[in-house]
Amino acid sequence: MKLELEDFCVDEILGFELSGEGEHIFLHIEKRGLNTQDVIKILASKFALHPKHIAYSGLKDKQAVTRQWLSVWSPKELHSDTLETEGFKVLTQKRHISKLKRGAHRANSFEIIIRHLKHSEQIEKTIERIRLNGVPNYFGPQRFGRGGKNLDKARDLFERIHTLGKRVKLDRQQRSIYLSAARSFLFNEVLSTRVKQENWDSVLSGEAIMLAGSNSYFTSKGLAVEEEQALPNRLAEFDIHPSAPLWGKGDLATVEEALTLETDALKTHLALQQGLEVMGLKQQRRATRLIAEDLTHEFLADDVLKLRFNLVKGTFATSVLRELVTITL
Repeated sequence: MKLELEDFCVDEILGFELSGEGEHIFLHIEKRGLNTQDVIKILASKFALHPKHIAYSGLKDKQAVTRQWLSVWSPKELHSDTLETEGFKVLTQKRHISKLKRGAHRANSFEIIIRHLKHSEQIEKTIERIRLNGVPNYFGPQRFGRGGKNLDKARDLFERIHTLGKRVKLDRQQRSIYLSAARSFLFNEVLSTRVKQENWDSVLSGEAIMLAGSNSYFTSKGLAVEEEQALPNRLAEFDIHPSAPLWGKGDLATVEEALTLETDALKTHLALQQGLEVMGLKQQRRATRLIAEDLTHEFLADDVLKLRFNLVKGTFATSVLRELVTITL
């Protein structure tokens, strides 16, 4: 993977219309071999702006060709057509009444090339299984930093808080990165347990069931008979998904079998749980199943596979690609 920049292409799907007026200029940019923060630094320098006036919805890979949206607070016009920097260009710009907020985009579209494959017939079967059943919705390794350093930093932060008995001053961006790493790790632990038990894509007794495309959920316990009987069909149609916790203050949403599974999976990680609670995060849920929408594939050569698919925001292409790992080694 990623032997060439063009092997991993991402296009951010904004999902809403721009008004064409206002003090914020939305820039649709294409970058190659740069991360999102690199581009923000270039724009801030080029237009003599403070980086805080440049906003993004999602971070995009460095070792890739990616298209995404940024917003710049600027009452005056920006002549982005004159910006020529190696690895980065502005495709289009349009004004909008408000800044771009984190997580505001709807989805990401991927086009990925994997080289030097083996057992293409088995891969064909695996891709069809992914298309029909989805994949475990793991947080990808980029969430944890190189060598898992973000998770290590989170543990260090929580230990200092516990030792000092008070909160530790921390840069806002660093705080977000470390807390996200800790939360993601705990979610992955529960999901990994469900994968081993082969119930990551099925409804357990006492399950907190997510509504597709939403942060809302309901508990399977106490449903009317007809509602309970409808669950298998709704699950098969991807209308609902099982879930696992994004840790924070408050009680788990699950009961019975699902609650026991989550409690057992996390019982050796109490320090991370307590640290997230002290930092003020609240209990939330995330689906354990990820659907690769509009998944297509083609072999460009006997050992070169191209995949195309869309993923909702906040999910990872690596969760799809990991399903091919054991048959490509």
